[in-house]
Amino acid sequence: QRRVARGGRTLLRPDDAMTTARLASVSAAILVVVLSSCRRGVPAPCCIDLLDAVASAEIRPVVRPPDAIQVIDAAVGGTQRRSLSVIVPSRVSVRLHVPTRAIFNAALAVDAPSGHEAGAGVAFSVGISDGRTYEPLIARTILAGDAASWQPVQADLRRYAGWQWSLFYHPSSITWEIVLNSYGTGPSAEGLRALWAGPAITGDRP
Repeated sequence: QRRVARGGRTLLRPDDAMTTARLASVSAAILVVVLSSCRRGVPAPCCIDLLDAVASAEIRPVVRPPDAIQVIDAAVGGTQRRSLSVIVPSRVSVRLHVPTRAIFNAALAVDAPSGHEAGAGVAFSVGISDGRTYEPLIARTILAGDAASWQPVQADLRRYAGWQWSLFYHPSSITWEIVLNSYGTGPSAEGLRALWAGPAITGDRP
């Protein structure tokens, strides 16, 4: 037996005490592993700043004026943000590996000259492509007259990275293309520019 009764008291044998100590050590180790996993699961503040990738991005139209694509500090509604300012229509494509638990975030606005036509605006869209298929993620139209504040947008990218329930689909091995589209709407978009503030992908760092 593992316990010995002496004088009405139950005493642990040495081997029992050793087993109890081992169980306590194992429990403490498990707790450390769980807490470490929790800490690792917290997304990094920012994995990929798409503004830093503009220099290597694929840009359309190919023939364009020198100021067609710019990274600037744009002020909208009294709030200044580092932004991508592009003519319309335009397309900016960035190739990257999507981190696990990724979220795309940006804020949109229209830079409109005074005297623009009523009803003119910009249609923004964000999509993702593996080179064979294209999937839309975000679609938002902003009229020039509604450009008094930044309009936040967000897209969930988790299905494009990490482990998935599939024998053939391994998204983490794919170099994805994030596509930022801007084109004019309404009677005339002449002179309008699309503003993409802080386009970034947050998630877990590799």
